[in-house]
Amino acid sequence: KTLHRELTKSFPIWRMRIMLKEPLTCNSWHRDPEQLLHIPIITNPSSLFVINHHVTHLPADGSVYYTDTPRAYHMAMNGGEQPRVHIVAILPL
Repeated sequence: KTLHRELTKSFPIWRMRIMLKEPLTCNSWHRDPEQLLHIPIITNPSSLFVINHHVTHLPADGSVYYTDTPRAYHMAMNGGEQPRVHIVAILPL
């Protein structure tokens, strides 16, 4: 509730969810219907985010990452041995 209240001071948040990526898993190459904010909570160096063929690691350092997922194909993978946890906030188009 506190995080939602703080984020809505800067962004028009529709809803938020907690996303878990188990160790040694990935999701499909896809686009989403909404723009997203990612806030890594628990991660590891082998947890990677791929967007428009650019591979990056999103550290759990308190940063908020905007992703234009309606236009950008993307996927997440967790090659580590610990779960990856992100909070994802959905923004209006």
